Amino acid sequence: MKRYKDKKIALRLSKDLLLKIEKIAAEKEESISLVTRRLIVMGLENKKTYIDLEPIIYEIHSFSTVMARIGGNLNQLAHYFNMNDTVNENELEIVHKALQMQFKEIASYIKTTKHKLIDERNIGH
Repeated sequence: MKRYKDKKIALRLSKDLLLKIEKIAAEKEESISLVTRRLIVMGLENKKTYIDLEPIIYEIHSFSTVMARIGGNLNQLAHYFNMNDTVNENELEIVHKALQMQFKEIASYIKTTKHKLIDERNIGH
């Protein structure tokens, strides 16, 4: 039984993705439309291959922000020690405690993010 395709959609693809589809179509001697439909069906049938990257990208961006803050603090420390020959024990203790808090925050953030990503992956399947 032949199924009629009466619906059309327009897709925006990156140049690289289109080249990959065109390459497959040329190798198989099939149309780009047929190859694209088959790739979509394969993706729908194999749900484990589909991953929503948006939550992962957001978490990586958030983690980068945290790491940039720490990098800034370390640069301030290096600048301070390069400009001053003496080390004030009280100031060093304050900075040390601040860094400890940030590292605890990072450890907690990584743990939470890991669980979020695992939950996101499990919900999608």
